[in-house]
Amino acid sequence: MTDPSGRQEDVFQKLRAEMFEETTFPGMDALVALVPKDQDTPSEVKQAADDAGASRWYPSEGGWKVACPYTGQDFNPDLFTIEKGGWEHEHCDGCQGTLSVGDLCWVAETQDECFVVCDNCHKKLRMRNGSTSAEDNHTRD
Repeated sequence: MTDPSGRQEDVFQKLRAEMFEETTFPGMDALVALVPKDQDTPSEVKQAADDAGASRWYPSEGGWKVACPYTGQDFNPDLFTIEKGGWEHEHCDGCQGTLSVGDLCWVAETQDECFVVCDNCHKKLRMRNGSTSAEDNHTRD
């Protein structure tokens, strides 16, 4: 699958395979707010989504359920709840494919960003970077 925004090309241009560490996507808790259909989104909800760097908006009875990763940040309990295990998937920064809890993925952190790619996109990075073997780029236990 190709990302129409060009994000895949951006990831492959900026990063090298050896920057990534193999891991399993663990999932995490979600910070959740309900936004009624006929109301503006509260600025605190917008700010929480911006600060978290990711959010998902799900249709809900009477409005929208807004979820973002919960990493221990402060929140207004009048607007938000914590949903245990609510951040149950992530999207590959290369192809936008879904990575579910327990799936193999590769993570790289730069000074400004964190990148998560699926195994197929990591293989493409290895080939682009001149390596064809996972063992060339990381050590297994």
